[in-house]
Amino acid sequence: MLNTGRTRTTKPLTVHKLIRGHCPEFKTSRTQWYRLYHGERAPRVDEVYCVAKVFGVSPRYFLPDSTE
Repeated sequence: MLNTGRTRTTKPLTVHKLIRGHCPEFKTSRTQWYRLYHGERAPRVDEVYCVAKVFGVSPRYFLPDSTE
């Protein structure tokens, strides 16, 4: 993998498919995922863990640094 310093954007449906492939227990519809992806709803704890697992990061990555 090349490290060019650029960020790659992924579409909500592509991310949904990745997550469903890695976490079959992930029971979120495309519509629910779209709302989650666009910040229209807050994720459940199990969703945070599945997404962290897919992207190889700690679930803490998705939490704010402070509660302010």
